[in-house]
Amino acid sequence: MWLHALQDAIGTIVPPYDLVNNPSPKVPPGLQPKIDLLLGWGKWACLILGVAGILICAGKMALGQSGRSHYAAEGASELPKVLLGVSLATVAVPIITAIFG
Repeated sequence: MWLHALQDAIGTIVPPYDLVNNPSPKVPPGLQPKIDLLLGWGKWACLILGVAGILICAGKMALGQSGRSHYAAEGASELPKVLLGVSLATVAVPIITAIFG
């Protein structure tokens, strides 16, 4: 009984999703160059951080060879995380476009 009342209340607050009349996303006029600049800066920052992360992992692995084996293991275990982060930054736009575009 209360479940039907909740469904009725939610149905009046949130309209049902309409696949036929779903408008595509549109950029407000004049905003596209600013968005492109912001996304470009974000991609650049991810690239720089990714290179720095790989260099830090390589440094830990090199330092671990000189008697500190836990540094080598730590650097090797962090490398997949860095690569996953850079890969995610690379495919972020295609993933979002495929889902919401």
